[in-house]
Amino acid sequence: MKALAEELRTQIERAGDGDLDDRLLGQFVEMAAERSNYPRPEDAEVTSEVKKEARKFEKDLKKVLVDWVKKHPLREQYTADDLYDKEGSYIVLMTLRGEGVGIWDGRWDHFFNDSDKDIKALEKELDRKLRKYADDSGGGSLEDAFSNAAYDFCGGAEMDEDRNLEEAKAGTVGVFLAIVSHNLTRYDMQASAREAKRGPVNIYRLGHLMKALGEVQGDVKALKKKDDPESLDKLKASLNKRFVPGFAPIKKTIKQIDAFLEKGKLPRLK
Repeated sequence: MKALAEELRTQIERAGDGDLDDRLLGQFVEMAAERSNYPRPEDAEVTSEVKKEARKFEKDLKKVLVDWVKKHPLREQYTADDLYDKEGSYIVLMTLRGEGVGIWDGRWDHFFNDSDKDIKALEKELDRKLRKYADDSGGGSLEDAFSNAAYDFCGGAEMDEDRNLEEAKAGTVGVFLAIVSHNLTRYDMQASAREAKRGPVNIYRLGHLMKALGEVQGDVKALKKKDDPESLDKLKASLNKRFVPGFAPIKKTIKQIDAFLEKGKLPRLK
């Protein structure tokens, strides 16, 4: 986590800009994944929700700075734009989060007539006006967007899925759909690892597999809570229709469905 924070600081200093670009936002998503102990923080993606909340945060920050500077003039004709352009969004976000860097760490001192007094007053105002985006407890809409992106792309959903499957008390269509998703994801990870040793990795494979799974889910959407033979047979038929016959992850899942139907054996991840 500390290493990521240092990387964030290096990147924003190189950017020389007050906005949070996609690379920086991706680092915040990765930090959220590490904080939650998700298995693949390196897969962090910047979602539309993250971008939307970041733009709102930047807009509101600019307004807060303009309003504050009107009441508390800076030294030597500096303006609110000067504050913002000096790593504004990053340094304020880190301040709100209670991280090891912030507006108090020296980078903004030269803007103020009385740096200690003015920075404390500004920090209080920033917290009052912008804590809806982030705070030192991990709350706020921008923090939520980081957490949601980390959950979706860095393995959070799979962790929940694994826990649910480990505790499965019935072999419903919904449970087996979750098993299919797990098996497809695992297949793609293993195939990608093998490909990486030889050359380019097929980055489109998982998307195609999940599209086919989505079609299966549509076929059986009314049956997710069912565990009767007729419903499970419909699931098997859809799997065989939407995927290539004999495809390993699907073949493996169908064997588990058959074991449940024939012996009452509850499904588990393998």
